[in-house]
Amino acid sequence: MKLKIKTLRVLLEYFLAFILLLDCRSVWLYLSGIQEWMPGILAFALLLAVIGLCLCNPKNAKRRQAQKWMLLAAGSAVYMAGYFFLKPGTPFSLLKLYAAFLLAITYSYLAQPQNSSPFSLLLCYKNIVLCLAGLSLILWFFGPVTGLLPATSLVYDSWGGGVRPLQSYFHLFYAETRGYSFLGLSLQRNIGFFTEAPMHSLHLSLALLTELFLTEKPDKKRCILLIVTIVTTISMTGYILVLLAMGYHLFLAKRKESNREAAKKILLFPVGAAVAAVAYQLVLAKLETSSGSTRLDDFQAGFQAWSQNWLLGNGYGNTEVLVQYMSSFRLYNTGFSNSPMLVLAQCGLYIGGVYLFGLIRGCLVGIRRRDWKLTGFTALTAYLFLLTSFPYTYLAVFLICLLNLAGSGRRRCV
Repeated sequence: MKLKIKTLRVLLEYFLAFILLLDCRSVWLYLSGIQEWMPGILAFALLLAVIGLCLCNPKNAKRRQAQKWMLLAAGSAVYMAGYFFLKPGTPFSLLKLYAAFLLAITYSYLAQPQNSSPFSLLLCYKNIVLCLAGLSLILWFFGPVTGLLPATSLVYDSWGGGVRPLQSYFHLFYAETRGYSFLGLSLQRNIGFFTEAPMHSLHLSLALLTELFLTEKPDKKRCILLIVTIVTTISMTGYILVLLAMGYHLFLAKRKESNREAAKKILLFPVGAAVAAVAYQLVLAKLETSSGSTRLDDFQAGFQAWSQNWLLGNGYGNTEVLVQYMSSFRLYNTGFSNSPMLVLAQCGLYIGGVYLFGLIRGCLVGIRRRDWKLTGFTALTAYLFLLTSFPYTYLAVFLICLLNLAGSGRRRCV
């Protein structure tokens, strides 16, 4: 019986991880014909997955954690009610974000065994991303790159505010119908299962961070697969993440070192300087492109919008206030590319502080415990949060809650 419950728990955790992945900019969420009901299905599936995991958790563990959960659930309800009271007219769609946080808190305190790692969910997420990465490499190379494998269908999605055609390969891999200009070359970016290459790179990067910093013994083959796939996305955010993560892992994320290993740190400064120089050149190259200019403009527009109401923001989902501060060259490209300014401009420090608290606490707890792997994971997750827009997704919400739970004395490694 215990074995069956354990198996069921693993299956439900993979199911939950797949929901987090689908909700974070997957093409399925924006496909014409299903985009109207996909968010509702994912919300219901998330609820069922968390309830199922709670039922699989031993009763004695739930009793010990129930008091903490009740305090957090009640406190978060009062906190959210305060926002609605202070800012009348707030759309009730904000309650979906609160419900996601409540389910993440429920998972963290009632669905997980008390002495387990809070990051077991990310292990399942990483394994799913690894499978999709391997599949995307094969279909990307034999499909849009060489043309040896024709697309199985042509589909349309609503990403970017309009109707966009995509080549579909069994609905497990998608390719844009036009190339991407990079260093004077027209290349086909690997967008994988997601709406655009930077979003694919985001998932690959999180999986790489999980493999490097949240497992006892990172697997080299898995890391190589993830890094190679990141290269095919042609995403500067992903490239710099790989440099930072590998550099940090090689020289700082070793808890026990022999004298010989410690001697290798002599190379830290020259190698660190080389990594910094490469990253700097990549940043300069990025800023010279229209994409780089757009990213800088997003920070400026977001800050100006946030300055109108520092505490409460200009309203959840209010994109018009951001557009009005964007530069004139953004006339046909009003998408937003970073998470902090989006949350602060729309919801102010009142809601944005919740995200900042989770990221800052994760770093501080890692430093206080001298757990440099937790520190590195949190800091580099903050880097992805800074340069990619996904703050209202289930994945971002669960990451913030899991980082908070990591500071409560639970072991880090899966």
